Amino acid sequence: VETVNYKKVDMLNDATLKNIKNFVSRFSDYSSLKLSVDEMLSNLSMGVSSKRFEGALQQVGMLLGFRSQRPDNEIKKGPDNLWVMPNNEYVVFECKNEVEQSRFSISKTEAGQMEMHCGWFENEYGSDTKVTYNWIHPTNKLSSDANLTHKVQVMTPAKLDLFKKQLLSFVREFGKFNLTSITEESI
Repeated sequence: VETVNYKKVDMLNDATLKNIKNFVSRFSDYSSLKLSVDEMLSNLSMGVSSKRFEGALQQVGMLLGFRSQRPDNEIKKGPDNLWVMPNNEYVVFECKNEVEQSRFSISKTEAGQMEMHCGWFENEYGSDTKVTYNWIHPTNKLSSDANLTHKVQVMTPAKLDLFKKQLLSFVREFGKFNLTSITEESI
């Protein structure tokens, strides 16, 4: 049996502003950045294919200056998205954006999948590492036959929409700068 080695995402430390600068300075002007972000946020919508949704979430992490990877896509193991933020804090995302919007509860199978991802994270990064576990799911109600041993937050469609609005507000701030020569101090 051939195994795929996992390469841990490195600690971010104080590189957040530098990473944001590197991300936005790839664009020749604000209009180009805004067009790219609009497409990104369009893909970050319930009902969009998981491949596009998870790719957009990875890009959002990079836009915010975080290191971002997709373990499940890259090694077929682990969560859909993993962000590392300053001070060695991590965010794990499990995306259920293709789940039927009228779904009443998070299923036992989905809870088991989240528990496996929590275990994977603890195996790779240690149980003392600061991490926030997140589902992106149409509901925040856990099925009566499902259990979790980890605290998991849920980003419902309403919270996802709020998150996207906050991202747009963040991006609008770049409209007053020349992106190719923007400084970390400006950011």
